[in-house]
Amino acid sequence: MPNLPVSEHFYDLPLYYDIAFDWEADEEVALFQHIFAEHMTGDVVRVLEPACGTGRILRALAEEGYDLLGYDLSQSMVDYCRAHVPEGVRVEQADMTTAVFDPPFDAALCPINSLGHLLTDEMIVSHLRSVGDSLRPGGVYVIQLSSVYEDLSDFEPETWTMQRDGVTVELTWEVIHEDVETMVATHRSTLNVDDHGTTHTITEDHTMRVWTYADIQRLVAASGCFTIEAIYGEEHEPVPPDTDITGETGNLYYVLKRS
Repeated sequence: MPNLPVSEHFYDLPLYYDIAFDWEADEEVALFQHIFAEHMTGDVVRVLEPACGTGRILRALAEEGYDLLGYDLSQSMVDYCRAHVPEGVRVEQADMTTAVFDPPFDAALCPINSLGHLLTDEMIVSHLRSVGDSLRPGGVYVIQLSSVYEDLSDFEPETWTMQRDGVTVELTWEVIHEDVETMVATHRSTLNVDDHGTTHTITEDHTMRVWTYADIQRLVAASGCFTIEAIYGEEHEPVPPDTDITGETGNLYYVLKRS
């Protein structure tokens, strides 16, 4: 039977969200494990994922035997995630700006620009400090961010289609506007769903944080608990720290090391 949406908000539709982002995580997990080996000392056993969504990364990491905890602000995401992760993976409803977990974790991960939902400097620094308080000294926090474009016309809307169990989801994601004065942008998601023959379209605008490399450096320094250890590109290649990083450079992985 069709799972008809009861909300027009993308993040309140976890099944369709999960299908839309259900690409293989093997290469991402390989990058994370490379980062653990290259930039940390000691074993990585316990891994934390803020803004875990429906649990795609948690499910992939569970296959590698890590002790995992994910959390998300959306109760809909948390409920779906709990129902679909393997036994032993913990999932909590929590706020990114205040959540602290004990005993400390070895590493934390936050891919696909989820940090962009924190719009102010105060929220971002509070989040970094909360994650820092949840990590052991020498642990790493890997965040994936895309910086502001030099020329927004360079951005091409991204459209992809995923299918599962009689449900087809086509998602288009586009950047409508960026404002470096207010440091926010408008992103638009358009979800075209065919759920067992019943079709519907959900279009939603999202207010997201605008990033510059200097901004990221400043906020990390302001946290008082992290330094930028390394940067990796979309193809998981090392990015030299003197690179002119803009939106055109892609969605980059920043390795923040806990002091």
